[in-house]
Amino acid sequence: MSKEENLSVELELTPKHLDVISHALELYCRLQIGQFDLIDWLFHYSEHFNDIDRKKAKIILEELRKTYFPDLSPHSSYGIGSAEVPQNAKIAYEINKLIRYEQWLLDDERTIMNVDSYPPRKISDEPMPNVNIKKGKWHSHFF
Repeated sequence: MSKEENLSVELELTPKHLDVISHALELYCRLQIGQFDLIDWLFHYSEHFNDIDRKKAKIILEELRKTYFPDLSPHSSYGIGSAEVPQNAKIAYEINKLIRYEQWLLDDERTIMNVDSYPPRKISDEPMPNVNIKKGKWHSHFF
């Protein structure tokens, strides 16, 4: 198949599948903008990593962040729309925001006081994907 051909993929997912995909996209995107502290948060709230030396982990993560993002000051990151952010991170952001927005639309108890209440904005060079969530309720909690 050539790159010029349009490929359409349809997946049938359970709410748990969608949750895992959404979290993976979120983590991927945030790492690409310099938010390495999310790695510590991910493992801190996991039941499988209770004995981690978090001070040591934070030092290592900060050194990694300085290595990959030497121009960023501590506690800062690039904005998702920045020229410094790779296209794949922007695509991941768009897909995840679209998934979360579609889920928000299905929530009978939705409120506009929610980051998911606005349609995603176009920031990548790729066309926006189509997401159609047909039924069910999904309440995701990031990690």
